Amino acid sequence: MRRQRNILPALVALGLCSGTAQAEFSMNGFGTLGVAEVHGEQRRYGLMGEYNDELRTEPVTRAGLQGRYQITDNLSATGQLLVKAPRNSYELEAEWAYLSYQASDELELRAGRLRLPAFLLSESLDVGYSYPWIRLPTEVYGQVPISRYIGGDMLYSFGLGDYDATLQLMLGQTDDEVYMGGAETDLESRDMWSASLTVQYDYGRVRIGHLASSIDVDTDFTTVAEMPPGSFVTGNARRDFGLVLEGLDGSFTSLGYTYENNNWIGYGEVAVRKVDGPDFPDTRSAFLTVGYRFDNLMPHLTWGWAEITDDARVNGVSIKDGEQTSWTMGLRYDPQPGLAFKVEYNVIETEGRNGFSGLFETAGMPRNADAEVLSLAVDFVF
Repeated sequence: MRRQRNILPALVALGLCSGTAQAEFSMNGFGTLGVAEVHGEQRRYGLMGEYNDELRTEPVTRAGLQGRYQITDNLSATGQLLVKAPRNSYELEAEWAYLSYQASDELELRAGRLRLPAFLLSESLDVGYSYPWIRLPTEVYGQVPISRYIGGDMLYSFGLGDYDATLQLMLGQTDDEVYMGGAETDLESRDMWSASLTVQYDYGRVRIGHLASSIDVDTDFTTVAEMPPGSFVTGNARRDFGLVLEGLDGSFTSLGYTYENNNWIGYGEVAVRKVDGPDFPDTRSAFLTVGYRFDNLMPHLTWGWAEITDDARVNGVSIKDGEQTSWTMGLRYDPQPGLAFKVEYNVIETEGRNGFSGLFETAGMPRNADAEVLSLAVDFVF
């Protein structure tokens, strides 16, 4: 008999993976209350420039409610409202809104607004209780700035030797406002498709996935005090403080795993991003986490890494060979089920032959940067 290990207990509590026909309507919630501060030179850090040198709640605080209505034995509707701050102010949005049809024991079809299946932990991006960190490793999870799409997918479950496997195929598109390099950006992804395979083994799971789309980008750098060069997703825009790119072919491929055996836990993921043109750099990235549980305490250590792999340019200066690395030391304390206290200390360094600022916002030409981020948080589910 195959052994099923629940490596993400919060997903079951939230009903993110499956529902039950015994109750017509169910509702669950989750959230994170926290603060974070950057120690180092005065600059912002993160895909949205959400971290700075002041103690702030916005980067790590969020809350969500998810409801599921079982319409028939095979048909259900799921919706999720999420409150979080993309940069400076909190916003309420419908993160999920989809219909699900269980065509058979093996096949599930979904359509509507869904989570973009780009990463190992895509389904639980905002559910901090379900993973050890306060924030997901930025080097990998900062490579794709969108988290949702409009369209549909197919989940097919089957046996693969002694293991359980799930094949996921999706089609869709998205048109959303995001922050890239600290600037407000209209990003449209058309003709999106992805395929992924997840295999559950005795001590966790392994996932491999590929996502591709055609991308249009319209960035307005007047939303920041000065143009922030050096980001993975900014280009040569000093001429008019704007960047308009259309019809870029992009892809994102990732391979990740989770591990849980006795008191040891592990996570790892590697990813490759490729986009046409010199203004949107190709990257490689990875992270590796190891942790150990002492009753209700779990210290953990994470290494993160990302590098530019093509001759992308910022203000005419090549940022090829630009590299960011980080080390994150964290401690998680679970006083009771559904509640976790976390503290995290993150050391980040960037370097490049012509200067490089990674996921830091800087003014002027790209330059090597380093800083530390201290974060405290409380995660909960109900």
